Amino acid sequence: MKISQTGINLIKQFEGCYLTAYKCPAGVWTIGYGTTGKVDGKQICSGMKINKQKAEQLLKKDLEQFEKAVSAIVKVPINQNQFDALVSFSYNCGSSALRKSTLLRKLNQKDYKGAAEEFLKWNKAGGKVLAGLARRREAERKLFLASSGAKEPSKTHKTTYLTVTANSGLLCRKTASINGQVLGTFTKGTKVELLDGNKEIWYKVKGKCVAGKVIVGYCSSRYLE
Repeated sequence: MKISQTGINLIKQFEGCYLTAYKCPAGVWTIGYGTTGKVDGKQICSGMKINKQKAEQLLKKDLEQFEKAVSAIVKVPINQNQFDALVSFSYNCGSSALRKSTLLRKLNQKDYKGAAEEFLKWNKAGGKVLAGLARRREAERKLFLASSGAKEPSKTHKTTYLTVTANSGLLCRKTASINGQVLGTFTKGTKVELLDGNKEIWYKVKGKCVAGKVIVGYCSSRYLE
């Protein structure tokens, strides 16, 4: 079984495409759509750069190992959406994590609904709950349940607020990039509204900056909790 374009799009949405190497929240050097292995035989490190075409090639190559892993350890019938969700989970957390998980145990016992709920527990990096990971797990769970015969419970929208933890203040930029135009600075302790936490490195937020005006932009997730 191969991952569909729906699954690939989900992975791209949450991984983002970074053409310059960066350290993920877990402290691992990463590039492209979440690639952490070698690039053309070279270990990913600070300063490494690639182009969009290479990022696509790396993603396609990386996905092959996770497709094989999911196919090997899942012992019960699953549909395309369930397969896609499991590949996305493995791509983010590792196939070994899936292999040892309660999620897989419940799935192989044909407890599909129970397995779906297990996705939500994998929302931490470095022992800290990350809004981006929580949203990704919810998206994977929703995809897993799609066409499975299990109904998705209705939910009301809940506004999420985060607190700035940077001692010297946190820059808010126009784009999700270290080179993005600075719109303003949030002081330590400022409460900001989370508008989009899909990217694990940058969160889109709304809040009042030191200049007294409300701004909307991107801040480093490292200094928001």
